[in-house]
Amino acid sequence: MRNKIQSSSAAELFEIDRVFLARTDGAAAYDDEIERAFERINVPCAFETIAEIHSRDDIDRLMQQLIEAIREHDPETVILDITHGFRSLPMVFFATVLHLDTLDDVELGGIYYGKYRTDVEESPIIDMTYLHTLMEWYHGINTFERTGELRPVSDLLDERKSELFEKNERPTELANLASRLNGASRSLDAGLPLQAGVAVRNALNAMDRLDDSQFIGPEERFLAPLTEMLERFSVDPSIDDWTDIELDMAELHRQRELVEFYNANDRYRVALECARELFINRLVLEEGTDSDDWLDRDVRTDMSDRLGERSGKQTNPEANEETPEAIDLWNKISTHRNWYAHSGFKNEGRPSEQKIDSALTELCEKLDDKKFWQGIV
Repeated sequence: MRNKIQSSSAAELFEIDRVFLARTDGAAAYDDEIERAFERINVPCAFETIAEIHSRDDIDRLMQQLIEAIREHDPETVILDITHGFRSLPMVFFATVLHLDTLDDVELGGIYYGKYRTDVEESPIIDMTYLHTLMEWYHGINTFERTGELRPVSDLLDERKSELFEKNERPTELANLASRLNGASRSLDAGLPLQAGVAVRNALNAMDRLDDSQFIGPEERFLAPLTEMLERFSVDPSIDDWTDIELDMAELHRQRELVEFYNANDRYRVALECARELFINRLVLEEGTDSDDWLDRDVRTDMSDRLGERSGKQTNPEANEETPEAIDLWNKISTHRNWYAHSGFKNEGRPSEQKIDSALTELCEKLDDKKFWQGIV
């Protein structure tokens, strides 16, 4: 079932089941004429009297009124016609439909504006649905920038891919990008620095190969800043698999970017997990472990055990030596990480955000300080 806010001859161009026309009391004088016009094309019309807008409170009341009225009609899809009315109303209508679309109450089928002209027999109707797509992309990129969540962008590409397949087009490269971004999203969400590095690299490669003709507009505009956001997490193009990543300072710097990224977005569980592994990686590199062995389970377990042993000695009341800064930092990261790793079921209290941020910031700042990492295990 389809409904429509406002009215115009566009009703004859789309599959409209019925019309919902919101208008001020002053425009009610045209109700009979409008109703007869829709009767001629067998489309029922319902009217809703709304007040003029003079303040923010008026906007709030109008939006609530429209939301309740649309829900009462229970449409599956809404086509919004913003041709007529005061200039302030189309913005409120648009925001109302976006609100309902976001809450999955309705699906936005399109936004149209009839460019009425008196000097011609037929006036053009402009498809402005692009504005909704633009808002979705803004939300997707803004969500990634503020929260580190890439899924909204991945979902938008999936939707665009599906639309093209339904039109019997073959958007191979777009489908590949959607798949690659989905993989990057999963790896970033899971806090997997190595897998995320390869997945992000694959997504960036897919962006480079994309055919611009498969865009409808907003995607191309937003993929450039998205590329800039993702490049810092990408591994070298020559790496085929995450197990081929070599341990060097450049790789540690890339992992540091991820720790800072998670910390900045308050994703403390993954930030602390990645920080703990970054700490071990830095010590493994300091000891000169062969770059091919740094992912070996025995190598990493041995380093973790040695850190635990050294940490235990420093906490022994009979120990008569000063605790190295690095061991103190390891204890902080481990303690904070354990609270999250056990889903809060630890006897110790939850670490404050300030303490977590302080420990993660210290690790990132000390990464290049060779003296800090010498002789601690």
